[in-house]
Amino acid sequence: MKQSNATEQQLENGIRELIDCGALELLRCLEGNPNDMYIPYMMNDAMENYFILTECTAVGELKTEFPRGTTVERVPEHQGNSLILHRPDGTLLTLQYQQAQEVQQLYQYHTIGHFWRDGQEQWRQLVYIIGTIYDKWNYIGAESCNMAEQELLPLMTFAPFRYWSPIHEELDFYPDSEAGLDCMELLAKQAGDTAYLSLLRQYRQHPDMTEQLAWELAKPEHRALYQVIWEKLSRAASDYPVRDYGMVLNTRIASQRRQVTEMLHQHGFEGRYPCFRKNTMQVVAAEEHPFTVFGLEYADFTFRIQFMVSHTKEPQPVWNAGFFEGTGRIAHSLSELEAML
Repeated sequence: MKQSNATEQQLENGIRELIDCGALELLRCLEGNPNDMYIPYMMNDAMENYFILTECTAVGELKTEFPRGTTVERVPEHQGNSLILHRPDGTLLTLQYQQAQEVQQLYQYHTIGHFWRDGQEQWRQLVYIIGTIYDKWNYIGAESCNMAEQELLPLMTFAPFRYWSPIHEELDFYPDSEAGLDCMELLAKQAGDTAYLSLLRQYRQHPDMTEQLAWELAKPEHRALYQVIWEKLSRAASDYPVRDYGMVLNTRIASQRRQVTEMLHQHGFEGRYPCFRKNTMQVVAAEEHPFTVFGLEYADFTFRIQFMVSHTKEPQPVWNAGFFEGTGRIAHSLSELEAML
């Protein structure tokens, strides 16, 4: 964990950015000093980054909403550490505090899985994960990403990859770039996917082929390309620590993973968590993690394990092979193992 004193300018800039995104929150946490105020900045599955205002007093209306148009005024230093938030409706909130601190912690994320949309979940999972590390790079800087991550980041600027949005909106707010195309071309070469390389050369001249190249990724002929990206992400994420929730919750999480492993082994599956196989069936466990600072997460959001289950005609060396299109390929995401066994 990296914890350092934040300058008044850093705090002010962070608050302005949050207001512009409609995401400013002021929270008292369920742990630590109840007089401290927390301001979440970049909170996602790869990073927890937030400000702490120690011994903070809020003077004025402590509403939860800070709409766009709210302005920030820094009080002169000789009057102490204070910021004034002016809402468009004329109401004011003054934050008086002893010190501003910034906390930053990076975490593993390669076992994360959120299944908001059906179909091609294997690609949607990769888009979600790379989008997550792209966001920390974009908002925090290159120091928040290792070299392996930086090599994969341009994929978010390759529209056919980004086509497989994990959410119910398109991801058009990410830019398109030549670097994204170069990145996918290099990965296709590493996978030995000459057919996709040929399409990429055409795409350079005809960028209106986005949907065609996206659906091409769904074909089983490009499983090796998927596997290369999946393995690179796994290695990149492994550089970081797992989330630490304290002994009680850590023990509970370890127990849940152990129960999954024991249940699958009892039913004839081989492998170790999170990847298992039995003949032509594969099971990959995917996790959802709450934040480690209780109070910065939704109250009902807890750790849970979901499962990507795929069936194919023949045993496959590529994980999640059944999610690709084709006859004899069946795949689904499940919240309970009992529904499959």
